[in-house]
Amino acid sequence: MTVLIDGYNLMHALSILSGGVSLEEGRRQLLDTLGMYKRKKGHKMVVVFDGKDKVSMGEERMRCSGIEVVFTRRGETADEVLVKMAARLREGAVVITSDRSIRDEVLSFGTQSFTSQDFGDKLWWFQYSEMKGGEEPEEYYPPGRKLSKKERIRRRVWNKL
Repeated sequence: MTVLIDGYNLMHALSILSGGVSLEEGRRQLLDTLGMYKRKKGHKMVVVFDGKDKVSMGEERMRCSGIEVVFTRRGETADEVLVKMAARLREGAVVITSDRSIRDEVLSFGTQSFTSQDFGDKLWWFQYSEMKGGEEPEEYYPPGRKLSKKERIRRRVWNKL
C-alpha cells in the first residue's frame, strides 16, 4: 500500500504550525512523525507539498526519514499531483487530504481516501500507543447493522493503514 499525503493539509489538521513554528520546522516535525509511523507500519509513503513559492520550474523529489517528499513545480498544485499518482496506482494507494473534491475524484480510480483530520487522529493514537504501550481503540459498530460493501472495503483499508 502506498499512502499519498497532502503535506500542508495534514500539517494544518495536526496544528503543527501553531505557536510560531516556521514552515521549514513544521515540515520537519511532520516528516519525523510520519517516519516513525512508516517504520512501524511499513507502508510506502509519499508526501506532496505545494511548491508554488519556489523559484525552481521543475518538480523536486527527495527522501527524508524513509519517506518520498515531492515539491510540485511552479503552477502545479499538490492536489493535481495526488490525483495523477492515484490514477497511476489505483487500488494500491490511499490518499490523505481534506479536500472533498480530490477524495471524490480518486475514488473514481478505486483509490480509497481519508481526511487529514482522521489520519491525524490515527497518528495521535499511534504516538500515544508508542509512548504508553497501549493499542489504538477499536471502532464501535452498532449491533445488527450490516455495513455496505463499499463501507466494508473502506474500513478494511483503514484498519491496514
